[in-house]
Amino acid sequence: FNYGLLFDGGDYKIDDVNMIGFNTMDISGMVDIFIKDSKNHGIEFNNNLIKVTFAELPRGVLGLSYGMYKDELIDIRIDKINWEKSTDAKKWYVLYHELGHDLFNFEHGKGGRMMNPISDRGYSWKEFWEDKDTMFEAYYNE
Repeated sequence: FNYGLLFDGGDYKIDDVNMIGFNTMDISGMVDIFIKDSKNHGIEFNNNLIKVTFAELPRGVLGLSYGMYKDELIDIRIDKINWEKSTDAKKWYVLYHELGHDLFNFEHGKGGRMMNPISDRGYSWKEFWEDKDTMFEAYYNE
């Protein structure tokens, strides 16, 4: 496993929060950062009910969105065992992917590469950063 591929020394901050080193067990805090990131991209959301929980998911599944097409609800479930085994870059990638379903109502294949089905491979910070910006642009341009 090559950790060099996962961190390229870039600056991955949303406002004053550095995503690298963020406590990724604080998934609600991660959702708050996504919402800040969305606002920075000109996208506003209503006050949503946020329900983010650890749950046992099907084998190999890291996260699932249960709030797609329910605009008043953010409902994300994360498999704790798979979460703890994943790199921070992959955790952010998966969370943004699930929020792409939940808040943007993007189906797989819509909204750029970030909205493709998640693979078992690792994700680099650079991929995360580029793919999330592409997803925001796709939402903004719809």
